[in-house]
Formats: sequence, structure tokens, C-alpha cells
Amino acid sequence: MHHCCFYLLVELPVKLTKNLQNRTVQELDSVTLECELSKPGQTVTWLYNGKPLKTDNRVIVKASGKRHSLTFSKVLLEDMGEYTVNTGSVESKSKLVVKGTLLSFLMSLISAPYLTRYYQPGKIGR
Repeated sequence: MHHCCFYLLVELPVKLTKNLQNRTVQELDSVTLECELSKPGQTVTWLYNGKPLKTDNRVIVKASGKRHSLTFSKVLLEDMGEYTVNTGSVESKSKLVVKGTLLSFLMSLISAPYLTRYYQPGKIGR
């Protein structure tokens, strides 16, 4: 008598075991957005306000085992927005709020169009 066995291997879809969290930080601070997947070695895509994220030496994407992270070494006001990590089957979103410094507030006032009409360096009081 012969017995025959068949095995059916079903690969489970990737799940998020730890979602991204909303963060509020001061401008020029560092911050990390992090998620964890159910399987290691997965490829993810990071989006910023729905568009592919551009990385540089200040904005770094890392993957280690099941963990995926996005780190800003110095957060700028223009980094504020919604970040998404997408595996192709699931995604997680996070809102990054950046509180500006007094210096960036003053610089925004100086560059405001209505002020440049009245203030011209070297012509104060004329």
C-alpha cells in the first residue's frame, strides 16, 4: 500500500504589525517615522503628500528586518505633510507637523511680497 501526500503552501499577505504614528516636532529637530511588517525583507514605497518621496543626506530611508523607517536629520517647515508607507497590498499614513522657529517666522516676514515693496536694503528711511 502506497500513501501519497500533497502539501499546499500558501503565502500569507504582508500585514502591518506597527503603523506609522502622527508626529509633531520643532523645526531643525530630528524625527523618525517607523513601521513594522509581518515579514522581513519586504520592499516598501514611501510617499510624501501622495507623491514618491525624494531622499537625500537629510532624509534617509532604512529597512532592517521587519522594520522600515524614514528619518529626517533636520526637519524643515517644508517637510510638514502626510507620509505614506506602501507595501503594494497595505499602507500606513502619518501626519508630520513642524513647529517653526522664531528665525523662520521672521525670514518669512522679510520675504513676504507686501514687505519687499516697502523695504529695500540700503534705502531705509528714504
